[in-house]
Amino acid sequence: MKTSFFMLLAIIVAGAPSTLVSAADEGRPAGKVSRLASDQVRFEPNRGQAPSAMSFIGRARDYAVIFEKRNTRLMFRPMSEATHATVIALGFIGSNPEVEPVGADPLRGTTNYFLGKDPAAWQRGVPNYGRVIEHGLYEGVDAVFHSDGHNIEYDFIVSPGSDPGVVKLKIEGAEIAPDGTGGLLLCSHECVARMARPFAYQFIASEKRMVPVRYLVDAGAVIAFELGEYDHSQSLVIDPTLVFSTYLGGSGEDVGNSVTLDSSGNVYITGRTTSNDFPVVDGWQDYRAGARDAFVTKYSPTGEMLYSTYFGGSGAENALGIGLDASGAIYVTGVTSSVDLPVKNAAQSTYGGGGQDGFVFKLTPAGDDLVYSTYLGGTGFDQSRTIAVDADGDAYVAGNTGSLDFPLSNALQPNFGGGISDAFVTKLDSNGALVFSTYLGGTTNQGDDFDSGRGIALDASGNIFVAGETRGGFPVTSGAFQTTYGGGLNDLFVAKLSSDGARLIYATYVGGSGSDQSQLVIGTSSGIHGKIIAVDRDGSAYITGDTESSDFPVRNAYQPFKAGNVDAFVLKLNAAGSDVVYSTYFGGSGFETARGIAITPGGRAWIVGSTASSDLPVRSPFQFTFGGGAFDAFIAEFSRQGQLRFASYWGGGGLDAGWSIATDRLDGVTATGETTSLNFPTQNATQPSYSGGTTDAFVLRLQLE
Repeated sequence: MKTSFFMLLAIIVAGAPSTLVSAADEGRPAGKVSRLASDQVRFEPNRGQAPSAMSFIGRARDYAVIFEKRNTRLMFRPMSEATHATVIALGFIGSNPEVEPVGADPLRGTTNYFLGKDPAAWQRGVPNYGRVIEHGLYEGVDAVFHSDGHNIEYDFIVSPGSDPGVVKLKIEGAEIAPDGTGGLLLCSHECVARMARPFAYQFIASEKRMVPVRYLVDAGAVIAFELGEYDHSQSLVIDPTLVFSTYLGGSGEDVGNSVTLDSSGNVYITGRTTSNDFPVVDGWQDYRAGARDAFVTKYSPTGEMLYSTYFGGSGAENALGIGLDASGAIYVTGVTSSVDLPVKNAAQSTYGGGGQDGFVFKLTPAGDDLVYSTYLGGTGFDQSRTIAVDADGDAYVAGNTGSLDFPLSNALQPNFGGGISDAFVTKLDSNGALVFSTYLGGTTNQGDDFDSGRGIALDASGNIFVAGETRGGFPVTSGAFQTTYGGGLNDLFVAKLSSDGARLIYATYVGGSGSDQSQLVIGTSSGIHGKIIAVDRDGSAYITGDTESSDFPVRNAYQPFKAGNVDAFVLKLNAAGSDVVYSTYFGGSGFETARGIAITPGGRAWIVGSTASSDLPVRSPFQFTFGGGAFDAFIAEFSRQGQLRFASYWGGGGLDAGWSIATDRLDGVTATGETTSLNFPTQNATQPSYSGGTTDAFVLRLQLE
């Protein structure tokens, strides 16, 4: 069977009146990208409407792409008549001068040209195409040109046995400079375009595997490509794209704590804000009611803000988890100190006390009304940290409670285990009524026992998976993977409950002799963030976090050793909870913490977190190097076998922390967190610049082609 090697690249052209790339405060390129127009580039053959040296023309709103005959060059000409307008030529060194471009993917409509007074010279019905193909541009190499909205993308298709190293590009009319993310800036009197960094993956046995690739630029402005190892008998595709990356916030403190996606790729963010000027669009609550409010914001798949609302009372709220049902209704959980929280159809209508209660609320799909809103807590200190929603619109929340009178119903464990806190698991039906609620924890008889639910997920049968941290005495089950406490300040636990909450199917420790799952404060945030568990369609649980243990249980590991003081980890349990499928450290010589995990339909694990390492193991990254400040965010992907497929820094010169990540069935990946960086990498941003204050939230979306 014939297979091919694909190399996909993109040129992003700055459109008037906005400049594509802005400069960082230090005067160097910052890699920030202005919002681009969504008009598609349409390619048309030259039927006499243009000079004879041109074979094809691609027209966008503010520039044209010209394919020259026998010279194998692309000319990027601004449509502006300004005298300083820049013309950039992209040549293909050593290519076949006899190649003839052909149109592919016909578009609706044609173009008519009535030029001059001679009707014989008029051109009617010139076809428009979505792609242009140059077969045999090099020996064994075809080229395909198309657009991604306003931008040009070009793909090199290398047949088996052919050499991708023959592909070399020559830039004329612009200087080349790195953009800090692996791409290249094309600059003359200003930076007018950017060559987006290339990416590579292969499908091996229906699994997508990343392959390293980067630009090589010599002193003569010739661009080549350096590729890592790959299977030459299989196709190789280069180009996951950054769909959008944006700041989100006002002039106060704004943090994105949790993200989820619907089946259409719409993005939902929740978190906290102290900003009076937080962006509100068609929201249920359009003002900040207390010292700190929760927020919910929805974006389209391309980054357009669809609605955004505050939620809170006169105290302080922090929204920590978000979920959706099939209708698009939004479910949020978090913590509150407000005695006047907006409640509706509440299972618990009054504040329990103790300094902090949990809360759960449900918004209509339009985000403009409450379906229900309730407190969740007793007279002690209660934190509702994480939420999952089933197909019927029932909500499952987990967290920790120090209340001896926490609201219980049909409880698996009706008594408080002791110590500082127990974990809890609570189910509410679609109308907000309490279905069951239970403690989940034990005691070490040392008084400082602490059990807390940090993540909750459901399998296809509705069984409930909870992960969190414990200081020992947790009710583990016989036959579980790890039945004894590993040591240190904390271990993690993973527990599986039956769908009705009545039976503990398995419970296991996960940890070594050091502290596992730290509570380090990063920026404005402590360790209460993140959803550290996800479940695949086979019922296997995946957890992430961080560990100080040099003897953390690893197996089939990408990184079998701890590289720094604290490393992140990713671990997959089998469906029975009796063994580990894979477990790996992930980190550099500094500090890593992973706070969110999500699983693709194919069983690949994505994690997000924070790093202080300048030597984080990156793989086909958007951003090769540490951005500066105390921490950068990072995003990483692992294969079904636990091998690293993608890893990238994500941050600027300030402090950047990743708190939550989500995937969808369309191979989209979205993350959120917080940043203080003035040069955080943005693209197609609704909010392209930092708003000021303590911190802004960020939202970014990747789409794997």
